[in-house]
Amino acid sequence: MAASLQGFAVCPSGLEEALTEELCGLSGFHEVAKGRGGARFSATPEAIARANLWARIPTRILIEAGQGTISKPEEIRQIATKILWDQWFSYRQTLRIDLAVGREPRLEKPLARNFATLLIKDGICDRFRIASGERPSIDTTFPDIRVWAFLDQNHLTLYLDSSGEPLFKRGWRQAKGEAPLRENLAAALIAMTQWDGETPLMDPFCGSGTLLIEAMQRALHLPPGYAAHSPREFAAERFHEKSPMGSVNWRALRAEAKAAIDRVIEGLK
Repeated sequence: MAASLQGFAVCPSGLEEALTEELCGLSGFHEVAKGRGGARFSATPEAIARANLWARIPTRILIEAGQGTISKPEEIRQIATKILWDQWFSYRQTLRIDLAVGREPRLEKPLARNFATLLIKDGICDRFRIASGERPSIDTTFPDIRVWAFLDQNHLTLYLDSSGEPLFKRGWRQAKGEAPLRENLAAALIAMTQWDGETPLMDPFCGSGTLLIEAMQRALHLPPGYAAHSPREFAAERFHEKSPMGSVNWRALRAEAKAAIDRVIEGLK
């Protein structure tokens, strides 16, 4: 059995309880704990991949790469340098780094966000230079790999994004109405009503139908992360084959998702 990975599933503020309950119900997830803006977990690589296809509430699913405590800014670079990034991706792939801050760190001088991000980038590049003498390039628009950093007071955690595009982008919406409701928020609202999937459901303020569509998908057990007409790519598919996610059979997982859709279509004939 593949070793478990530590991670964090991100969700909109206020949905942490619903997300925690959802993750607890997924096979391969354990040690799930509600956090600020999401839920921490331990899960197998296959469970993380399957959650990208089947979980309804998370915005994205992150895999922990490393962490550490800082007392001065230079230690941010040191933490990033110690992580074996080359085991996850290649220097030939492009990179983007995003930083979120919870409680402000207690340092002698205020820490600018862009400076902290630069230190993380330098640390990642240092690791690649040690390993191969090369370094990845930065692409803030269409990166191959996205690293998320979370700094809470003096504790820094670095994550690799396994999802890529936010998971609320289901693939079925062809046009947006005015102020559309995000799909994962709609899914969480449905989950919090404890709707049984059989009682008639009415949305008196129905606009583009997001709530009802999410309710229908939940009732029919359809995979929210798989659109048969245009299957999306997940960021974890761009990780090294030698990485912990390299053992995942994405083709089989998509076939499983497609089979679930086909069963529903067949039942409607």
